[in-house]
Parts: sequence; C-alpha cells; structure tokens
Amino acid sequence: MSLSSMIKPLTLSLSIGALFLASCKPGAESAKPPIHPNPNMDKQEKYLALSESPFFEDGRTMRPIVEETVPYGELVQDPVIRDGKTASGDFVTTAPDYKSTGWTKSYAEYLKRGQERYEIYCTPCHGSTGDGQGMVAKRGFTGVANLLLPDYAKLSDGLLYSAIKNGSRSKIMLPYAVQIPNLSDRWAIVEYMRVLQKAAATEEYKSLSSKEAK
Repeated sequence: MSLSSMIKPLTLSLSIGALFLASCKPGAESAKPPIHPNPNMDKQEKYLALSESPFFEDGRTMRPIVEETVPYGELVQDPVIRDGKTASGDFVTTAPDYKSTGWTKSYAEYLKRGQERYEIYCTPCHGSTGDGQGMVAKRGFTGVANLLLPDYAKLSDGLLYSAIKNGSRSKIMLPYAVQIPNLSDRWAIVEYMRVLQKAAATEEYKSLSSKEAK
C-alpha cells in the first residue's frame, strides 16, 4: 500500500474528528434536541398520571375502573375474605386466618402491616390509640367513633372489615375500598384494632387514662 493511499483515509478521519470536536466547543450548542442514536424506547409518546387528555370527554388521562370488573389475578370468590360475610350474608364473628387473606409473610409482619395501614388511614380521625381523638376530630369533626368503647369491642370482625371497605352504617365514615384495595391490608387493620382494644382493657391503660383525664 502506497503512502498516498494511506494519507487520504487518515486525512478524512482527522477532518471528521476535527469537525466533531469543533461542534462540541462552548458556544456551539444547538437549539435542536440532541440526536439519540439508539432510542431503545427510552422516550415514548404517552400520557403521564394526572395529565390532561383531550381524547376523553372528561379530560382525564387516568380512567376509572370499569364497573362490575375485577383486575386480573385479584378475583376472590370467598365471601368471608372478600366481604367479611358468610354465604348466607351474616357478618363473620372472627377474622379469617391471616394466611388465607393472601398474606405470605409472618404473623408479626402481618400485624405490623396492619399498624402501618391504621396509622395512615385511621389515625387522622380515630387517633393513634383508637380513642376517637385524631386531628380531624380535634378540629371539630363530630361523630368519630371511639373504638375502645365496649360497644365497639363487641362488634364482629366482619362488621369492622365491612366498615373499612364500605363505610360505616351511619355514613359518617366513607368507604376506604379504593384507598385500601388489598384484602389482607383490610384484615390486618382489623387485627391491629383488636390489639388496641385489648390494650385499652388492661388496668395499666386505665390507670394512665385516668391520670391524663386529671
């Protein structure tokens, strides 16, 4: 291979390299978007959550769940676990075994999960101990149930579960089925509520409560 035949490709390569370096210098920025040689679906034309959509009549991108449908893999046919009721429509007295609700971890983690969900969704109204003195109640909202009272401690687990899912019978508490979609989470809250009620029945709790009242 002659020297001249080697110089031509080298010159061309150097010229391209120089052009590339010149385009990278400060002040040479382009207003056009950068070229993405391998997109690999990194950028897609799509709607983001809570964004506006002119396609639908209500202008919302996020669509409501179609009525009378169940998401794939979430069909539960057992009325005890799904509704807290027997096949005849009566509320179950005690909650089903935690493993049957779809929970796959230990009971301790199940109870902890119930505490977490309770503190997120129930504490604002019912208070951290269940005494009905949450921030919502303290700011003037009336009718919040004191879950520690004997009348509420006597309620069946199925009825408590139904109140979480469908709202209270008095309609003061609205349904939380959307906010707490997992059945195991609802039953875990019921389980944690029972722990709060049992703790409130101890002499130690009663003595502490009487001191706070004074």
